[in-house]
Amino acid sequence: MVAGMFRTASGLGQSAWSCFEGLRASGVEVTAVDLSEAFNQADLPPDDRLTVMPDARNGTLILHANWPETVPALMHLGLRRKHRWRIIGYWAWELEAEPHGARPASRFLSEIWTPSQFCAGAFSGLRLPVHCVPHRVVTGSASAESGKPKTCLVMADGRSSLDRKNVQAAIAIFGRAFGNDLDWQLVVKCRNLDSSSQPGSDIIEAVNALDRARLVTETLSPADLDSLIQDCDILLSAHRSEGFGLHLAEAMARGKCVAATGWSGNVDFMTPENSLLLPFSLGPVEDRAGIYSDYADARWAEVEIDGAAIMLADVAGDAARRTALGERARQDIAAALDGHGYAIALGGTAKHPTG
Repeated sequence: MVAGMFRTASGLGQSAWSCFEGLRASGVEVTAVDLSEAFNQADLPPDDRLTVMPDARNGTLILHANWPETVPALMHLGLRRKHRWRIIGYWAWELEAEPHGARPASRFLSEIWTPSQFCAGAFSGLRLPVHCVPHRVVTGSASAESGKPKTCLVMADGRSSLDRKNVQAAIAIFGRAFGNDLDWQLVVKCRNLDSSSQPGSDIIEAVNALDRARLVTETLSPADLDSLIQDCDILLSAHRSEGFGLHLAEAMARGKCVAATGWSGNVDFMTPENSLLLPFSLGPVEDRAGIYSDYADARWAEVEIDGAAIMLADVAGDAARRTALGERARQDIAAALDGHGYAIALGGTAKHPTG
């Protein structure tokens, strides 16, 4: 059984669906139980693939909820007290340091799965098995470029810390790379954007300062979100850290040219041969959202805006190179993120065990 935020239009929801569909594709009989309403995060309509918690004394549960939600989720599922279930916590984290609260929550788990080697390192000190089990990402045929004006897409969710996503830096990179080039436009997809917060107002101001920039804030259906990625020519991320970077992998799976900070979870699948790894330096974590504010010794990346802008301008002027990078990316994602890792890990041996 997979339980998670299936009706949440975020990485949490995508993670749960990826696992569910990956197991089914591998021939594993699996059910899906939604937790979105229990955590007030249901922003997508009901889905007929979802079911209720089975009435069983034992089984295997893959719980797509991080450590703060682990105990409440188990209570909601009726598994808080003594039972004979194998409970796997599918956790992700965006810093090298072990997250506060993970250790006590881990006592309710049999093991931890996590999507990248970067995340696995953060959990390696916990006293239970930790396995790197990457997300399943479905590849498709490479789509044609969007025509003129060409589109550079930036994606973020305000719930995930706008400082971590570093949207302002991505906007600055676009501005320096393209200047007055009318052949390119910028689309910033950012939901849960609080205009009253400093990060939110900074992003709105930066987008408004560019003539060729558009801000999309509404929650999109999975189909509309897929269309947004299909219609872009370059996906750009100036993130300070990613646990995995699912939107990056999804764009690569569609044959898109992806440019992203060359650090953290995304380098498990991004290489100089299939994408643009933007230059960076490591610095202290400063997060106005407060999600990562209590990690004094932690580091994350600061993208080098001038160097990144040069790389972006170069690839923007070379359609053949964009196509070649996108096709190599599509092939690499098909080979590395086929989803079979879920079934392998269920059998007791993950592809990349750690801890």
